[in-house]
Amino acid sequence: MVVNPVHRDPQPVTRLAPVTLVVVPVAARTAALTTALVAVWRQSVTATHHFLDAAAIAAIAPVVPAALATVPVLIVAQDAAGRPLGFAGIAEAKLEMLFLAPAALGRGLGRRLVATAVERFGVATVTVNAQNPAALGFYRHMGFAVTGRSATDEQGGPYPVLFLRRRSSGAWAEAQRLARGLNRVGIRPYLLGSLAAGRLLGRDFAPHDIDWQLRAANLRDWRRVTGVMVGAGYHLVDPHERAFRRGPWLVGFGDVETLAPYAGVDYRTFTRVTAGGATLNLPTQAQLAAVYRASVQDAWRAGKPKDRRLWAALRGGEAQ
Repeated sequence: MVVNPVHRDPQPVTRLAPVTLVVVPVAARTAALTTALVAVWRQSVTATHHFLDAAAIAAIAPVVPAALATVPVLIVAQDAAGRPLGFAGIAEAKLEMLFLAPAALGRGLGRRLVATAVERFGVATVTVNAQNPAALGFYRHMGFAVTGRSATDEQGGPYPVLFLRRRSSGAWAEAQRLARGLNRVGIRPYLLGSLAAGRLLGRDFAPHDIDWQLRAANLRDWRRVTGVMVGAGYHLVDPHERAFRRGPWLVGFGDVETLAPYAGVDYRTFTRVTAGGATLNLPTQAQLAAVYRASVQDAWRAGKPKDRRLWAALRGGEAQ
C-alpha cells in the first residue's frame, strides 16, 4: 500500500500560527512521537483514501510504526506546542510518505514539505495511488509527471499505483539562453546562487531565480545588459538590485569583483564552462560554499534559511 495520500493543499493562510519543519534523526524518534505520527497517518488516510474501508486501514496500520522508525529522513511539521501536524519520509531521493492531519489543511504544509524534500534532500520520485486523483493533481502541480503504472501497490496489494518523477525546473536551460545573449555582446557571465549549487552537486534545487555576476566594466555598460534582457523578453523590476523578471524567472546581476572582499573568493579562478552554445563561469564547490558562509554571517541575509541549507549542502552536511 502506498503510504502517500496527501491531497489538496490550498494557499497558506498567514493569520494562522506558524508551523516549524523539523528533521528528526532516527535516534530521536521516541515512542510518543511515533504514536502521534501514527495518529496523523490514520486521520489523513481516513480523510483521503476513500477507496479503503476501515478493515483495510486497520490491516495496513501495523506497518506504519516500523516505516517511521526506519525511513532515513523524517521531516515533521509541528505547531508552536510541538504537536505534529504532518510529516514526510524520504529514502534515496524518493518521497516515501507524506501525510497531513485534516485540521492542518489550508496552510501550505504539503507544498512546504515537498519543497524541502526537493531542495534539501534531492527528492526526484514519488509513488501515488491511482485511486487518489487529488494526490496526483497535487504532485503534478509540484512539478512531477507520471512515468509508469502498476496494477498492484509496492506491497503487492490490489491497489493500482502511478510512478512519478519530478521534471527539471528548466532554470539551467534558461540560464544558457541568457548566457548566449550576453556572449553575443561580449560578456561572459559568472553563475552563482542555487542554480550554480545544483550544477556543482548534481541536484535540482528547483530555483526560479538566476544569480549572475558580471565584471564591473560590464555593469557600467548597463545599457548593453538591459538590451540583452529586454530582447530575451524580460522587464526590469528592481533597478537597485538590477533584477529582471519574465514569467516565473527572476534574474539578478551583481558585481563579481566584490566576492574577494566579501567572501575571500577570487573570481579569476572560476571554471570556464561551455554548454548549450553558451560560455559562462562557475565557481568550485569550495568557492561557492565560502560565498554562502559569508552570506549567512551577513546581517542583511542572515535570516534566509535557504542560504543556510545551501551552505550546509555545499559543505557536505545538512543544516538541522
